[in-house]
Amino acid sequence: MTRILATLSLAACLASCGDAPEPPDTPPSQAVADAELPDELKSGRYALAPPPTDAQLEAIDRLNALGYVDGKYEVPEIVSVTRHDPEASFDGYNLYTSGHGSEAVLIDMAGEVQHTWSFDYDELWPELDVPADASGRGKWRRTMLFPNGDLLAIHEGIGMLKLDRDSNLLWQYPGRTHHD
Repeated sequence: MTRILATLSLAACLASCGDAPEPPDTPPSQAVADAELPDELKSGRYALAPPPTDAQLEAIDRLNALGYVDGKYEVPEIVSVTRHDPEASFDGYNLYTSGHGSEAVLIDMAGEVQHTWSFDYDELWPELDVPADASGRGKWRRTMLFPNGDLLAIHEGIGMLKLDRDSNLLWQYPGRTHHD
C-alpha cells in the first residue's frame, strides 16, 4: 500500500514538474505544515537556535554513539538496473537521494531521469561551524517530495531546507535534524 501511495504522489509531482497545470488546491497536509511554520521560515529568513542545554548535549552524544550497522556482504558494483521485471513491480516513479551530494533524482521505471533537485551545501549555513567529517555535511540524508514539485531535504544533524521544483531555496533551518 505504501508503494502505491508513493507512486501516486510521485506521479502527481512529475505532472507538476512538466507542462501540466498545477493542482487546483493546496493539499491539506501541505497547508497544515505551512501553517505550523514560524513566520521567519515562511519568509525565508531564519535565526539560529539557542545553544543546547547540558542535558540535551548528553542526549545528543548518546544518540551519536549509536552509529549504524554496516552491511554484512560486499555489494557488487552495478552501474544501472540490470533487470526490470514489469510483472514484479508497480509502474511509476522513484525518488532517489544521492549518497554523495546534495541532490535528489526522480527516475521512471525504465531508468530514465525525469527531474533533479540540488542545492550547494556551502551556500546554506556559512556561519555554522560544522566539522568536515560530519555525516550530513554536503549530502542529503532524507528527502520528501511534495505534489507541487517542492522538495524537503535533511542534512543529518545539521539542518533542513525546502526547494521549489526548480531547486530555488524556499527556506532553510539550521538545527540538529535527523532521519525523518
